[in-house]
Formats: sequence, structure tokens, C-alpha cells
Amino acid sequence: MKCVVHKRRDGGISIEYISPSLLAVMVGSGVGWDADRVEYEINKLVNPPSPETGKSDAVIRPYIVAVASGGVDEETAFNLVKNRSDKSDCSGCETIEDSEIPTDRTFREAWEWVENAD
Repeated sequence: MKCVVHKRRDGGISIEYISPSLLAVMVGSGVGWDADRVEYEINKLVNPPSPETGKSDAVIRPYIVAVASGGVDEETAFNLVKNRSDKSDCSGCETIEDSEIPTDRTFREAWEWVENAD
């Protein structure tokens, strides 16, 4: 399974796992929201009660439409989720296979983002 790794500005990383059920909805037939519900869900994320956490319509709309209607491929779904969740305290993010994440969590807070590790 894939996950999104966010590079935090403090040098650490955050790992976000994408729910298999969310992925299934986006790749499948969506949740079937009507146009009013789609606009409601977009507005919640673009204009939340705490304005500093709001996202742009250009980022949120494609994500909500994919949740509502489905029909996107898996790579597009991951990119939409990655864009939606890109955190303001992060300086980058990428999608990786979760098998690349160490299973030993002893030094979890010491994990670092390594550019061009190839």
C-alpha cells in the first residue's frame, strides 16, 4: 500500500496512510453526493471556522468531486489526497510504498527526509 510522506519544516517527517475505503470510493463509483452536497463539502474545507487551515478551491474541488463521483485511477487518487493534505508546516511531500518505512519504530523521531536517495 502507498502512503504520503510529508517533510516538515523542522526537519522531521510525518507519514499519512490513505484509507483503503477512501481509495476504493475514489477509484470506484464515488459516494453519490448531489451538486449541493459537493459544494457544501468544498466550502467546509475552503472556508473552515479557522481560516488559517483553509485550502484553495483549486486543490479541494478535484478531491471532493473524485470522492463524490469516483472514476479516477489510483495514481490520480493519491495525488488528489496528497494535494489536499499538504500541510502548511511542510516543505514537501511524496508518495511512497509503505514497505519503504522502517518497521522498527525505536528511533522513529530520528527519521529524516533524504533527497535523491537513488
